[in-house]
Amino acid sequence: MFRRQRLELGETQKVSSFEMQRGLVAGGWGVGLSCVRPWSDTSYDGSALVCRLLEHVEKSQRIVVAHLGEKTLSAAGRRFRETAVRSTFADEPSRS
Repeated sequence: MFRRQRLELGETQKVSSFEMQRGLVAGGWGVGLSCVRPWSDTSYDGSALVCRLLEHVEKSQRIVVAHLGEKTLSAAGRRFRETAVRSTFADEPSRS
């Protein structure tokens, strides 16, 4: 996303989870950039979070579901795959 906009990043730090990002930002340790919006505007410790939309809207990203085959895919895995497929193609125009 930054390369497409020809932006240079200064000092950055990747964190291991979205929850850690929220906690660090709420604690005043910087800002966070995420591809998803949290359901709550409150961090887990009760600190307020403020979400800002980006001016430039990025294209939705695709996800890939990989598995060893239908026989090894659990019922929960099948439901996840079906939900992912529906949500991935929900915004695309019909090809008929």
